[in-house]
Amino acid sequence: MIYKSSIIALFASFICLGAYIRLPVGMTVIVFQNVLCIFFALILGGVTGILPTLLWLCAGLIAFPVFAGGQSGFVALFAQWGGFYLGYLLGAIIVVLIVKKPRVDESKSLKKNIRLILAFIAGMIVMYIPGVAWYGFYASKNSFINSSSQALVNSIVVAMVPCLIADLIKMILFIPSAIKFRPIVAQYLYEQIEKE
Repeated sequence: MIYKSSIIALFASFICLGAYIRLPVGMTVIVFQNVLCIFFALILGGVTGILPTLLWLCAGLIAFPVFAGGQSGFVALFAQWGGFYLGYLLGAIIVVLIVKKPRVDESKSLKKNIRLILAFIAGMIVMYIPGVAWYGFYASKNSFINSSSQALVNSIVVAMVPCLIADLIKMILFIPSAIKFRPIVAQYLYEQIEKE
């Protein structure tokens, strides 16, 4: 149990560090937190896969500076990019619902690898839904946009389009790693717990 808790805390700390790896592009910011939330959900699988993202989100809400750019608290959750933080959790939930817990022999299965790839893509897509929706709401309420009918189009253009190429590159880099790490996690994390 301590071993599993340590792994969850370690992965949550990597997500926290991802807050400081960011690239401003126009009005938006490209971050690494999104891909780390999906990556850890994929390699851990099951309910355990959600826990690093949930721990990171709770740490940010209780005022640790772990959101993008060192932001924290409920103020950050209700700021223009706050919807993405909930999206990271939703993306992780979607991933673990699709892939379940890892097994030692799964890397040999083409069908399983395709499922892992689709889960990663689905998680990345799902996390945009609350992020883009919240940005549109926030922008129209704070007069960034003249018309609320333009809010959806503007939020897609500002909050999603600049990130798509970066997220595609991140997926190309992280998916093969996830496929390789899942059997290792199964061997050392889940088999270790069963032995105790």
